[in-house]
Amino acid sequence: MMNTKLVALTALLLFLSLCVAALMLYAVAAYAEPAPWSLWKNRLDGRTHCAQSSPGKNWDNMGGTFRDPRCQTAQGRSIDTVTTTSVATQPARAAPTEMNRKSKMLELMSIFVTARSSQ
Repeated sequence: MMNTKLVALTALLLFLSLCVAALMLYAVAAYAEPAPWSLWKNRLDGRTHCAQSSPGKNWDNMGGTFRDPRCQTAQGRSIDTVTTTSVATQPARAAPTEMNRKSKMLELMSIFVTARSSQ
């Protein structure tokens, strides 16, 4: 009789312990955030791509973490906020224009074509 009560009490304590452990794991998972998005740049042609992990071996992480898959909202605040606060604390840098990007891409393409034709 005493043995049966002890086994039942032990089983109940084990069950309650497992329930508490499961609730604790659930609470930790509830605070987890998705992986941040990063902006990646292709070494060969200069294309940029937003991804949570590296797209491959010829891609470099350009830095920064973003909340959205288009890499427009910085982690924790919007890009407008980041730009506004950084202008006040850092000297302004000239942003690369579309023509600069296109000329760099054409230069890379001509190097690639020259290297391929010399082989």
